[in-house]
Amino acid sequence: DEEVSQVMIDETTLALDDYRAAGIYTRVQGGTIVYKSIGMRLAFEAHLDSAELGQQAIRVVVARVNELKSGKILYVSSIIAAIRSVPGIVVADDAIRIPSTDVLPASAQVPAANEIIRTRDDLVTTL
Repeated sequence: DEEVSQVMIDETTLALDDYRAAGIYTRVQGGTIVYKSIGMRLAFEAHLDSAELGQQAIRVVVARVNELKSGKILYVSSIIAAIRSVPGIVVADDAIRIPSTDVLPASAQVPAANEIIRTRDDLVTTL
């Protein structure tokens, strides 16, 4: 996990002062990045490069997860929709094996405003 420091928040707030319109209040909020593994089982249309399609699937999954805002839920259905956007990949409704259910930012199963769900290429695998 990574945490945004207060110094970074203060510096960002100060830097934004020159860009605020008519003194509009600006609030910069930090958070803790929580990395999640994603495991997926995919099938491919015949005569297509499955290795390349697999890499495309990883890229769209990483992009979808990393666009989440602080405190937002990672929906498995959102990951499936992202993969279905890649032509040539056949995606079953149960293609996402890890996580098996939607992921809430806080371990207490209540979205915490300071937790940000993220993933990386090396954390997204095909099973």
